[in-house]
Parts: sequence; C-alpha cells; structure tokens
Amino acid sequence: MNTDFREKKIFIAGSSGGIGYKTAELFLKGGAFVMLHGKNSSKLLKKKKNLQTHFPKQVSGVTADITTTRGRKKLLAEYKKKHGNSLKVLVISVGSGKVVKTAFIKEREWIKVFEQNFFGIVNLIFDFMPLLKKSKDPSIVIVGSIAGIEHIGAPVSYASAKAALHSYAKHLSVEVAKDGVRVNIVHPGNVYFDGGRWEELLKGNTKKVRQYIKEKVPMRRFGKPKDIAEAILFLASQKAEFITGASLVVDGGQHNSF
Repeated sequence: MNTDFREKKIFIAGSSGGIGYKTAELFLKGGAFVMLHGKNSSKLLKKKKNLQTHFPKQVSGVTADITTTRGRKKLLAEYKKKHGNSLKVLVISVGSGKVVKTAFIKEREWIKVFEQNFFGIVNLIFDFMPLLKKSKDPSIVIVGSIAGIEHIGAPVSYASAKAALHSYAKHLSVEVAKDGVRVNIVHPGNVYFDGGRWEELLKGNTKKVRQYIKEKVPMRRFGKPKDIAEAILFLASQKAEFITGASLVVDGGQHNSF
C-alpha cells in the first residue's frame, strides 16, 4: 500500500516480530518515525538494527512489559524522550494464546491471560491517549483475533479476552470520537511467521495442521504478517478518515459470521 506517513510519529506495541514487525517496516517505507517495542531486549535490538540498516534515522525502540505499571511508565517516558508529547498512530499487537484450552482453569490463570490480552492493552491506551489527542487526526489500531468473534476451538480464556477487546474497541471509538481519535480493530486468522505459535504447532504435527488449514480456510493457506500489516496501515491512514469503530477480519474467509 502506497500510503504517505512522512514524519508521522508511530508507536507499535509488540513489534519485535511477526505482525508488529512487518507493520513497522511498512510504516517506515511510508516515511514515518517508528518506535518499536518488545519484552525481549536482545530480540528487539536485533530487529531494530535490521530496520536501521534501511531507515537509519527513523527507528527507535524500547523494552518493557506493558502488563505492569512500571513497564508502561518506562515505555511512556522513553517515547516522550524520543518523540515528545504527541503521537499520530498507536498500534497494539500484543498477546498470547499459548494457554490450555479448557474453561476450567484457576482464577490466577484467567487473570494472567486477561493481563496479556486485555488489561495491558487497555492501560496502554489510557496512558497514550493524552499524546494522541495532541495530534491531528490520530488513530488507534488494535490487533485482535477471530477467536474473539467466533468459536474456532481456541483456548476459552484467550477467546474470552479477545472478545472483551473486540467490545472495548467499539465502545472506546464512540467515547473518543469527539476528540478526533479513531479506533479500529483488526481480527487476523491463522498467521504464520518465524517464532510464532503456528510455527510451533506445525512442527508438532505438520500433517494435522496443514489439513486443518485446507478444511477451515477457504483460501487454503496461512495468512502472512504482510496481509495483516496492510490492513493496519489502511485503517491508520487518511484513506480511512471516516472509519472508526470498525472490526476488519483478515482470515482468508475462515470465520462464518455475517
């Protein structure tokens, strides 16, 4: 997508790999200043250096755990130090579905899943909202999952957290529309990338996983990070200036809801 983000300030939570990393790359190609984020410092540093080879003056990065108050304070301080008190686009691509499938898990396990897939995101948006409001036509794009809008056999706690995120994005979009902030959510299907959950599952049972994709996904393939990143860029761009509160499904036709 040829979208102009020249000198726009972008922060991408969860961008040391997969969807977030590819999204960062596309924003950089559009001329943006991008701050990367991850929990693993060595992994983030490696990814940052890769991008700095092509975009030496546009990339920065911060390591922090967004599920903790301390981590979010560090993140916000680092962003302000580098980019000041305004933010054009906030992209959040964090979470984990690597949990047991059953609904019968202990309360502390439910809390952990919701911290990773819901509360950390909600709190990060709360922290960054004042910066977004200081920009012209700011935008938030959240990465959810089709597991949050339809039963696909995902872990119950993970799907429940993503369903809460789906609802939150819609309600938030209405509340902040008066401030000029757009909020949209992208729901990916099965996205394959190095180090991702589907790589792990594919190694565990290649035949079963490939059969699942052929049977459940009409387009008969995994999604690629670029498939999702292009959707994110569109929603963040001026081409989508009248779109807010939308949920965009990018899954090769897998989900069956109207």
